[in-house]
Amino acid sequence: MPNIKPISDLRNYTEVLKEVSFNNPVYLTRNGRGEYAIIKLEELDKLRATVTFRNSYKF
Repeated sequence: MPNIKPISDLRNYTEVLKEVSFNNPVYLTRNGRGEYAIIKLEELDKLRATVTFRNSYKF
């Protein structure tokens, strides 16, 4: 189940960051709509590598 929180929860950002783990991002909403996602740096690096690989491969 996705971890969705209002952006105002960032007032206590340490608690929000404790909930972030690999393959378990925290989604932040503003006015009830999705606005941001917090992910681990390792996951971001993996996503970037995947995008780079896919963009370099010519079909």
